[in-house]
Amino acid sequence: MAKSLADGIYDLGFEFYVPQETNQIFPIFPDNIIEKIKRDFEFYVWKKVNENISVARIVTSWATKKESVDKFLNLLKEIKK
Repeated sequence: MAKSLADGIYDLGFEFYVPQETNQIFPIFPDNIIEKIKRDFEFYVWKKVNENISVARIVTSWATKKESVDKFLNLLKEIKK
């Protein structure tokens, strides 16, 4: 599921702090997007890039469902508009 999530985030135009190689991904988001996503999903803000942009640390597991990935990506797409 990490690859599906990372591919979807990348397809929405976001960059990554490091390439996705494990079940952890590190997308770079504007802080205002992070605040909106955190209302529905739990993840860690890894580090600040600058005063308005941060790296998120998102972890998937064997229990992560496709529906959760789709929900995350649909929310991100809606927020980005």
